[in-house]
Amino acid sequence: MINSDNAAWRVVDGAATILRADTTCYYGLNKAGTFLWMLLLEEAIGVEEMATALELRYQLPAGRDREHVVAMVDLLSADQVLMELDDEVAGDLSQSVEELVTSVADGTGPTPPYEAPEAQKFGTLEQLIVSGE
Repeated sequence: MINSDNAAWRVVDGAATILRADTTCYYGLNKAGTFLWMLLLEEAIGVEEMATALELRYQLPAGRDREHVVAMVDLLSADQVLMELDDEVAGDLSQSVEELVTSVADGTGPTPPYEAPEAQKFGTLEQLIVSGE
């Protein structure tokens, strides 16, 4: 689940940029990673549900990119942008994964070409501002 006390984000042109508030490190998500982020904004879901959502959204074979989901979640969790679900929250979805995918995908237009979900970590925001990038 998103640690909203430690993360601020914006989605521009289908790609999310996430700022870690306490360090000003920032992260860029590709379109599939942003899709997963949008799911997390709707519902606290685990890795298995995220992988299933990717399969549904992009019509992928079961289990195809679970390791990419795990890598993205591990990076964002290690930096406290995501928090682990506690046992009471895990598995207690207010919507099915199918309903969740439909509600998020409806706002993003047609299914884009698939690329494995990815999060890239960048230096501090101050470096970005000073460099003028």
